[in-house]
Amino acid sequence: MSGRAGFFSIQTQTKPSVWVENYEARTATHFSALPSLLISIHKHISPPQPTHQFRDYARELAKQRVARVFREGGEWRLAAVDNDVPYGTARRAILSGAAPSKPHGGVRPSTVKMAVDTCAMLEEYLDEDCRMTLTDMCDRLQSDMGIRVGKSSVHRALQGMLYVV
Repeated sequence: MSGRAGFFSIQTQTKPSVWVENYEARTATHFSALPSLLISIHKHISPPQPTHQFRDYARELAKQRVARVFREGGEWRLAAVDNDVPYGTARRAILSGAAPSKPHGGVRPSTVKMAVDTCAMLEEYLDEDCRMTLTDMCDRLQSDMGIRVGKSSVHRALQGMLYVV
């Protein structure tokens, strides 16, 4: 019996259990040694996969080679093709002066702007004028101490000193 649904034809079989038994018997005889064969092929043929850091390092070296060819006056487009570097990437590497890329992830170095003396200055500003806004405090810190901080940093420092803003 067959029905038609769109482009696909649906057919039903009269004895599905016979078909399943035959299929299982055929697959058992034909593919019994296949898993061990695939594992042995996989172990002996597949090359080791490069790590993410190795690929990034190789890519950076390729960009540096293209930039070096440009600095020496050579054909940087040909060097890009030879090193498998896309044209846009090679052009950016040349225009940026082949500056090394910034590190991603990991721990950021802490630059502490709100040191004890900065917090003491904030306290002095509040003693002078208790109605001073956070923006005014930021401006005074920049003019008096040369420290550029945002309103949220001043707010956090004042909260840490138990002031309510």
